[in-house]
Amino acid sequence: FDVYVDATAPDSSDDAPAGWVNGPVDVTLSRVDTLSGPADTYYVLNAGAPALYGAPVHVTLEGTNTLAYWSTDAVGNVEPTRTALVRIDDSAPVTTCTVQTSYTGTATITLVRSDAYSGAAHTYWSLDGAAAVEGTSVTTTLGGVHTLEFRSVDAIGNSETTKSVSFDVLQRFDHTDPAIFYDGSQWATSTNAAYHGGTIRYATTGNPRAVFMFRGTGFDWIAYRNTAYGIATITVDGSVVTTDLYSPTVVYKSIVYRTRSLADTTHTVVIERTGSKNASASAANVDIDAIDLVGQFVTDTFAPVTTHAAETEWSSTPVTVTLSASDTGVGVRNTYYRIGAGSQTTYTAPFSVSVPGTATVAYWSVDKRGNIESENSLETRYDSNAPTTTPEYPGGWVAGSATVTLTATDEHSGVASTYYRIGAGADTTYTAPFAITDEGTTTVAFWSTDAVGRVEAEQTLDVHVDASAPVTGDDAPTGWAKGPVAVHLTPTDAYSGIGTTYYTLNGGAPEVYGGQIDVTLEGTNTVVYWAVDNVGNTEATHSAGFRVDSTAPLTTSNALASYAESASISLTATDTGSAVAHTYWSLDGGTWTEGTTMTTSAGGTHQLRFYSVDSVGNVETTKTAVFDVLVRYDHTNSAIVYEGSSWATSSSGFHYGGSIRYANGLPAKATFMFDGTGFDWVAFRTTSYGIATVTVDGSS
Repeated sequence: FDVYVDATAPDSSDDAPAGWVNGPVDVTLSRVDTLSGPADTYYVLNAGAPALYGAPVHVTLEGTNTLAYWSTDAVGNVEPTRTALVRIDDSAPVTTCTVQTSYTGTATITLVRSDAYSGAAHTYWSLDGAAAVEGTSVTTTLGGVHTLEFRSVDAIGNSETTKSVSFDVLQRFDHTDPAIFYDGSQWATSTNAAYHGGTIRYATTGNPRAVFMFRGTGFDWIAYRNTAYGIATITVDGSVVTTDLYSPTVVYKSIVYRTRSLADTTHTVVIERTGSKNASASAANVDIDAIDLVGQFVTDTFAPVTTHAAETEWSSTPVTVTLSASDTGVGVRNTYYRIGAGSQTTYTAPFSVSVPGTATVAYWSVDKRGNIESENSLETRYDSNAPTTTPEYPGGWVAGSATVTLTATDEHSGVASTYYRIGAGADTTYTAPFAITDEGTTTVAFWSTDAVGRVEAEQTLDVHVDASAPVTGDDAPTGWAKGPVAVHLTPTDAYSGIGTTYYTLNGGAPEVYGGQIDVTLEGTNTVVYWAVDNVGNTEATHSAGFRVDSTAPLTTSNALASYAESASISLTATDTGSAVAHTYWSLDGGTWTEGTTMTTSAGGTHQLRFYSVDSVGNVETTKTAVFDVLVRYDHTNSAIVYEGSSWATSSSGFHYGGSIRYANGLPAKATFMFDGTGFDWVAFRTTSYGIATVTVDGSS
């Protein structure tokens, strides 16, 4: 069998940091046993109770911590106690300084640092925001208010929160420093070795001023004082206080005024003799020996600042300009201005700019040191004219409605509103073109106003609207008329007037009416007509129907060539148009008689003349009918001479007069004579009658 002997204790170790570190720190303990093997490890932190190690030891206490530890193995061997130091530094150094509120000439400040643990390694400081410098001593001769920022860092990098202190460094400036401006001829110089620099500047009369500018937080006025000194004012950035320089004894380099509460910026100080004094003083002198500054003089290179008060918008009256100049330093000497390209003028009082339209006013000031302000400018706007409104509208007559457009212009302040009034209506604000629909001539008044209230003189325009078509009449006959017929049209238009009149005749093409329409076509005619006025209004068509009769009637007679005993002739008249109105006849040149029947028993050859007239007065050309009226003489008339013995008489109721004379043998001859144009031989005829000869004037 095997026997194992372990007489050696375990070997433990730690990973504690060797120097100072930031906490917390976790320390891991490790053990080694090459024989029976480790059993447990124990530790004690800062003399506390022993604890069984099971995880890294968590150390948080700032400063030096002592960690004791040991291990045992499986057979009970106990390791000698080991020790580890854990140094924790979580605190930044602390830096203090030896600083005064104020220094004269030179300020020296010492920084003192301390650190309880790892020790302060570095100290850094910055003056007035400059780059940081490492060190513990700060020295400056720069006058003014200063801010010192500082901090320290310890050996392991813990950095102190930056601290800051403020202090003043006063610098003395003699009264002769060029930064001090003496305003007024009353200032004089006095010499005495007791004065700072050996002289002072003093005034015994008037109200002279001394002006200086500095950047800093305060100053001291150093002066000589005795019983002859009086009261002065000190104006700092516009705030005025008084100080009394009187002293019952002589005092050199006395602080007569001090301030330390100013903001660290540029200030303007004015010292002025008032001429007043207290009852104990024998005079009211004022002097300046020196100025102590918590800061630095600022050379007055600042030009004055001039502002203006003037109407910047358009004005209906000339524009008044007021200029106000201020100077942060020695004060304003003069202010100047120039209107447009005009000459330079010294400003003494508000002035008026009456240039129409836009005018540029240049202005600037000069201070008593000669600093010249850059030229400023302002624009004045003087509107001297009312707007102008231009209408756009039809100049002549228009149909239906007329649109009016108003355009207003204003060369200066601009158009505010345009107004119009139709006839006697109400004033209306113009916003868009408007229509006039009233027929006839309408007067529109219009005008505009501009932005400054100028009102344009009222203008007027006349708009002519014709919404009605013409009205046309005619003189056409209503029934039949004798042709040719002249038809006249009479168009009228109350407004724009007649442009063109048209007509058609019996459905033909439209023609332009030229004064009359000549109608020659017989029968029924239709004239259609209408008119168009000068703006195109077209009349509804009218029509006139009438009948033209240009043909005279036609009259015929039933006249025979001859009549026995008496003639009765009938006249028959016809007319294809307006109808027969009258028929007239005349027999043998006699008077004319109206009628259609003529009767005569006068024997002989007759001439019947006749004609007819129709209803419209067409007169027929006279016609003639010639006829004979035969006077019947019985065979027994004594004018008939019968020769021969064969003549005999035969009686019968059928014969004219009841009988005839006849011959049935030779010689048988009957002879008569007559005055006339012809004759008829009337005889009885039968089958037993034969041939006879008739000899008229020797012709047979």
